[in-house]
Amino acid sequence: MNDFLNHYKKIKLGSFLILITSCFLFLSCQETKSSNTLNKLHSDTFFNGKNEKENKQGSIVINEERKSSKSYDSIKCNLKYLIELENKINNPEDEDILNFLYTFDISCTNNIEYSEYSNELLFQCLYKHPKQFIKLLNSNTNNLKIDTILKELENPVNDKYLINTILEKVNKLNYSKIKENITKALSKAQSKSSKE
Repeated sequence: MNDFLNHYKKIKLGSFLILITSCFLFLSCQETKSSNTLNKLHSDTFFNGKNEKENKQGSIVINEERKSSKSYDSIKCNLKYLIELENKINNPEDEDILNFLYTFDISCTNNIEYSEYSNELLFQCLYKHPKQFIKLLNSNTNNLKIDTILKELENPVNDKYLINTILEKVNKLNYSKIKENITKALSKAQSKSSKE
């Protein structure tokens, strides 16, 4: 009978340890899951414009938190923001265009799907909303990868949007350094296409 009780106690102790270990693992997984959910919520709120401020001209200005955030890495080359802009391309809000512009980074050149899609959308956005596009670039020159965006404008992946038409629209806008740089980039693209 003693052997039976000792064996029963060992089984009971073993079951108890398994139960405690299972509870510990379950709770640690839940904590990680909720932490990931909070990080995602923070990231989504962070990049959907809810954390932005407007300056006196009505342009969105990126707050300091966004520029220095590690979350910037999650937006560059991210197709999600391209899809969001494309779905609203006829009437985009500033935050849609700005999130799209934040996806540009030199590291994206190796991502063929992103590169082609973003290039086409860049021309489409500039064609349909030149004033809004340039306004956002002007108010965020220190935060965006302007050189990468200009390089994309120099190298269109297709000729769906006639560069002449885009140049005419851009030239009608008030002068700014960004406008001048965009005009130069589009002129380079135009001269490349005329040589082909």
